[in-house]
Amino acid sequence: MKLLPILRSYSKSWWYHAQLRKHGDIKEAAKLERKGIRSNVDTLRKATYFSVGRGGATIWMNDNSFLSTYGDCPLIECCKLLGIKGYDTREIDDFDTIWKFTCNIPLAEKLELAKNNGGLAFNY
Repeated sequence: MKLLPILRSYSKSWWYHAQLRKHGDIKEAAKLERKGIRSNVDTLRKATYFSVGRGGATIWMNDNSFLSTYGDCPLIECCKLLGIKGYDTREIDDFDTIWKFTCNIPLAEKLELAKNNGGLAFNY
């Protein structure tokens, strides 16, 4: 999946933009959507890493600022597509997956298993 469709759909989902379109002010809605996309691209350019937890997500930026959000955020998906490092602290409910991660199997196989289950593995 490409970044621009994700950013466009995220921007169009904002309630104010939808209301503008509903009331016929399509040019203003499109202008604000483009402005939102530029802002999101700027955030992604500054991003150094991200964290995802039970309560939401945070994108940490290189100018010592951060963006926090509740629930699922399309910007996190964009971070993953761009290869920005991140970590996920949500609980795993699938005990078979937990068992596979704790079993003594080769590291390459564990990394492939993490990748297939949507996890990220990186080295510090």
